[in-house]
Amino acid sequence: MGDGPSTRTVVRITMAVAGTGFALYLIYLLRGVVELIVLGVFVALWLGPFVEFLTRRRTPRVLAILAAYLTLFGSLVFLGLVVVPPIADQIGKGVRQLPAGISRLRENAVAGTTTSTRSPSSWKAKHGSSPAGSRASRRSCPPSRSGHSLL
Repeated sequence: MGDGPSTRTVVRITMAVAGTGFALYLIYLLRGVVELIVLGVFVALWLGPFVEFLTRRRTPRVLAILAAYLTLFGSLVFLGLVVVPPIADQIGKGVRQLPAGISRLRENAVAGTTTSTRSPSSWKAKHGSSPAGSRASRRSCPPSRSGHSLL
């Protein structure tokens, strides 16, 4: 007898891999239908407790299902009316300000390459205070609860 796996084991593994590959390919081909089925299952799982709650309150099941769907679609419409316009506004503002922001970024990059280093005194003259990383700003940090300074 050989030391490796038997021919039967190799054939079984090969068939399992081929069958799995074929099943995945079939799911890929039918992905539109599969997506709808998965979506339907999730909607049923989400709406099920609400429908059960209404039926326990002596609402007919048909009306409970109708109320659940109306609540779902109504909340989606409300969410779309409340959330989408501000997001679209912000995206529009960002797109309109993008060219100016890129030109400012380029100007700062060019200005940053012409000055090799900036001293704290030039920062203080320009901004009226020390830069955040200077020793003066580190000394002004409040102590923590244990009494030790943070930096």
